[in-house]
Amino acid sequence: MEHLNKKKWNLFKIKDIFNVSGTTTTHPSKLIQNEQSKTPRITCSSLNNGLDDTYSNNATENGNVITIDSATVGYISYQVSDFIATDHVEKLSCKHKINRYLGLFLVTAIKNATLNKFNYGYKFSQERIKMQKILSPINDNGEPDYEYMKQYAMSVINKKINVYKKYILSVLEKIEFKEIPKLKEKEWKAFFIGGEQGIFQISSSSSGIDKNKLECSVDALKIPYVTRTDLNNGINDFISDIQKNKYKMDEGNVITIGLDTQTVFYQPYQFYAGQNIQVLRHENLNEFNAEFLVPLIKVQMKKFNWGGNGATLGRLFKTKLMLPIDNNENIDWGFMEQYTMNIIYKKIKQYLGFSGAPNEQYV
Repeated sequence: MEHLNKKKWNLFKIKDIFNVSGTTTTHPSKLIQNEQSKTPRITCSSLNNGLDDTYSNNATENGNVITIDSATVGYISYQVSDFIATDHVEKLSCKHKINRYLGLFLVTAIKNATLNKFNYGYKFSQERIKMQKILSPINDNGEPDYEYMKQYAMSVINKKINVYKKYILSVLEKIEFKEIPKLKEKEWKAFFIGGEQGIFQISSSSSGIDKNKLECSVDALKIPYVTRTDLNNGINDFISDIQKNKYKMDEGNVITIGLDTQTVFYQPYQFYAGQNIQVLRHENLNEFNAEFLVPLIKVQMKKFNWGGNGATLGRLFKTKLMLPIDNNENIDWGFMEQYTMNIIYKKIKQYLGFSGAPNEQYV
């Protein structure tokens, strides 16, 4: 396939490629939600493709369209399925026959043309959407080359799927599914998280570096910098492994808790940390039983909050976890490990079932 740099491009107004219109607003008071809820509700959010949740309301909008938030920063997304919408969700229906791959290419083209252009004070309104120009590859007739865009997006996704398959197959080679008791069949017991009678050795991180004091070398940005953020496993950035001598790197295979924010994550690799990060260590901890423990710790962290009731060391020592036990009433680390491996094994098998190469089923 011809590379992007080899193609001829031209500017087109969005209204030349799409029919631009508003959507029917489904008011929150009219929402219906139950076990059969399948209709996506698209909002102005920049998260989860604009998806709020699924409902049992009948769809008011057809899928295979691009949606744009006209209320905040002009977030753009492609909707495969029929959906309902909140107010200020604008709809772009392509004048050419569209599918998911062409839609994703065009979304990227619009995003590139409007990067940091729209905001609360200068909204991406319908009229501005219509007049906005985007760059598109063209065919010999000087028209948007829709077939090229579709095939290019399919090739990119196919490459990503192959990388993903290679990774999950490598994970599958390391784990084995085993029949174990169900959670409700296990005996459980309460344990303190830390302290003399507790599960973990808990201490502050060895570094505690303010971000403005980091040593950053562009050629060596490989060490995770863990902070109190709730995103990306607590990783705020990747930094150089060469920092001032007073800052010591923490070893991996630990659980981190961010004070004030009460964020909890498993850190498999060595890392530096920002301020107010507690580190939980145990000789039996590994990547699998840690994933069993992290959600349980997160539940206990809900009792703390920002301000005067944060997850201090003293409060952590007084906090208990309910954990599965063996016949000797000790923590059953092996059960937690196998339980997590079984979930991962099932999920990988499920993913392999539908992670095939792009095809025309979305046309």
